[in-house]
Amino acid sequence: MDLLRLLPTGPLHGLLDDNAALAGTAIDEVRVLGPLRLLATLCQAKPMLHVALAIGDNAARRRVARQVSRLGFTCPPLVHPAAVVSSAALIGLGSVVCAGSFVGPGSTVGTAVIINTHAAVDHDCRLEDFVHIGPGATLAGGVCVGSGTLVGAGATVIPGIRIGRRCIIGAGATVIHDVPAGQTVVGCPARPVRQRC
Repeated sequence: MDLLRLLPTGPLHGLLDDNAALAGTAIDEVRVLGPLRLLATLCQAKPMLHVALAIGDNAARRRVARQVSRLGFTCPPLVHPAAVVSSAALIGLGSVVCAGSFVGPGSTVGTAVIINTHAAVDHDCRLEDFVHIGPGATLAGGVCVGSGTLVGAGATVIPGIRIGRRCIIGAGATVIHDVPAGQTVVGCPARPVRQRC
């Protein structure tokens, strides 16, 4: 909400949250309208409405993004004014680049990606859809991150590394080898913990 207030996106209409206890309340002076299923009603009532995907969980963000797309809503990319994004970088729809972050030249950021506060995505990186880069994480040049992967807070990935789909890179990990799809790695240097389905 802080990011939206800093951008010329228009007024905040409200929040949708499936937690029934929040319906009718306000969060930071923005009303919680109710559950996500209200999107269909909003689509008919306010067809020019844009949707911001403020969901940290990659799988949940993917589900909601698909639902939002089916209903015809637009999810513009949101870049905090205190972030630095190269004019030679591409930021996909529904992606959020938070305060203090850097996205370097030649980098491509997919759909509904979160680049959290003070994260660095250096030159020529490729982030596929629904990736989450945690606060303070650093991706050196030419890193490729597969769809649905979480790179934890403060993790570092050296240049040219390939990380597969749906991986978890633990907070503070240092990744010096490619990571196969579905793997969780932690430590310095990062080592596998378990394989995910």
